[in-house]
Amino acid sequence: MDVKQKVSIPASDILLRKLASNKIEDNFDPLSNWINRYRILPVTYPPLANETIGYLVIKKRVKNDKSFELQITQRLRLEEESHFFGAHILKATILCRNDAFATPEQWEWTSSYKHQNSNTEILRLQETATYKDGRLERETRNGVFHSAIQGYFSLEWCLLEAIQRFHP
Repeated sequence: MDVKQKVSIPASDILLRKLASNKIEDNFDPLSNWINRYRILPVTYPPLANETIGYLVIKKRVKNDKSFELQITQRLRLEEESHFFGAHILKATILCRNDAFATPEQWEWTSSYKHQNSNTEILRLQETATYKDGRLERETRNGVFHSAIQGYFSLEWCLLEAIQRFHP
C-alpha cells in the first residue's frame, strides 16, 4: 500500500487489516538484528483524517547475549487545519538488558522542532539517563534528577521490542 494513500472514512475492516498487515519475513528472528518501520496516522477528522503524517523506525542491534541497542527515529509532520508549519523529529539510542521487559540501562534522546520553510531548528531538547540497581539518573537542560524505581522498569520503545519475543 502506498504510504501516502488516504484511508476512507469510515475505514472498512478489509482496509484496516491491509494497513495493519506488515509482511513478516519467514525467517524473522526477534532475538537477532532487525528493523521495523511504521506509518503514523492521526486520530482526527478531515482535512487530515487518515493521511500519513509521519513514520517511526525502530532498529535493533544485538550487542551480546545480555544486551542490545535500540535506535529510534520518529518524524511527525506538524499541521493545523491543513496548514503545514514544520516537523517534530525524535531520535533515541537505548541500551537494553536482554530480559522480559527489555529493561533500559542507558539512553539518550533528542527531540527537535524544525520550521517548514527554512528547515531551521526552532527548539531542541535532550536527555541522557542511566538505570542500575533500582536507581534512575536523568540529565536534562534543567539539571540532574535521581529516582528510586521499585519493581520492573521499561520504556515504551523497549516494550515494542519485548512484545516481539513473546511466543503464543
